[in-house]
Amino acid sequence: MDIRERHIGPITREAGDGGTTVTVDVGALVRRLLLFEHCTLESNHLREMPALVRTFGVDGLQTLLDSSALSIVCDSLTVGSVGQLADLRVTEARGGPLPLNSYRVVPISVAEREQYIHNALQIIHQIPGTNLRQQIKLKRRIAEKLSRYPVEVALSAKSGFQAALDRNDYSLRTAVSHELNSHHGVILPKQATLYVEDLGNDGDFRVVSNVAELAGLSDTEAHKVIERGLLGLASLEQRLEIMKHYDSLGGFRDAEIPIFASRLQFLADQLDPEVQEHRFERITTISGLPSLDTLAPDQKIDIEHLLKLRETEECRDMRRWLREIDSETDQEISEHFKSLQERIAKLTHTKTGQVIRFIAGNSLGLIPGVGVFAGPAYSIADSFIAEKLIGRPGPISFLGSSYPSIFIK
Repeated sequence: MDIRERHIGPITREAGDGGTTVTVDVGALVRRLLLFEHCTLESNHLREMPALVRTFGVDGLQTLLDSSALSIVCDSLTVGSVGQLADLRVTEARGGPLPLNSYRVVPISVAEREQYIHNALQIIHQIPGTNLRQQIKLKRRIAEKLSRYPVEVALSAKSGFQAALDRNDYSLRTAVSHELNSHHGVILPKQATLYVEDLGNDGDFRVVSNVAELAGLSDTEAHKVIERGLLGLASLEQRLEIMKHYDSLGGFRDAEIPIFASRLQFLADQLDPEVQEHRFERITTISGLPSLDTLAPDQKIDIEHLLKLRETEECRDMRRWLREIDSETDQEISEHFKSLQERIAKLTHTKTGQVIRFIAGNSLGLIPGVGVFAGPAYSIADSFIAEKLIGRPGPISFLGSSYPSIFIK
């Protein structure tokens, strides 16, 4: 499968309170289900589940979990700088913490997997409007769906990070420059030097630089700026390994984008799935279609209908079309929708329109992308009418008629 047809990423965003509060963007998941053949949700300790039940309903969420459209990773994998931590065996073996400007960057993952999952599942008992029987059934199904990051992801990311240090990769300079500007409002001078020296001990290293002197920072401030840059670089390596393992696109954090851009800007633009999501939201805004960017908390989504629509050829056509619209102006896109609306409006006041209304009145199923229904009376002649006069089902007609039907009024 084309990597551009698979997405991996979270739908939560933590507030600036140490992670106590999170916001859940259910609209992002709905959008990705439409835009990608397969989605892997990187769960934030299952804190998305109450919002998913609120939007899809208990049965709707069960339907989604039973489908092959979605996988869920419930795990924690990040990177940390541990060179200055005293209570570690490696620190004791070394004889003490590393001095300023020396670092040890390591992957950090969940130690007690079973306890981690058990604690995460307790949120199911806090979902409003659910009874104990529903909660137990939902917990069982969610637990069956969960997976973790493979060990090789962290190991490969660590090797990639070390290789970047060994070759004094330019991306380290980009990362430090980003952090210096973000936290101190200072542009990294061109004459700044940054190179890495291996201290041995399987992972300890020193960054030799004149950043403190040139930027007017204290030694501690310069240490922190470089440390954040190193963590950004290591985090990016980890993100790329996750994408590689799952053969899926994953969005980048703000701090990772300039680092990746310094390595290969063109691929960053083409492969970042958020670009495809922005295209979709642009279209819905221009055409006045329901937006998934600001999905109201009380808005219900028909997940069963959504899963059926995403399997249609018209939905796949829409995904391909979105990748080709960057050069079209808002006015041109608006004209596409206006043309479709005028054709349908014109037809509904003709004899052809009477035939279409008759078909709709004797309906059993929806013709994807056209918005009329087909029952036993639907014939080859009727197919000709729908395809030639209204227009072949395609991206515009899919968005204009099929996409709005997932919203429950």
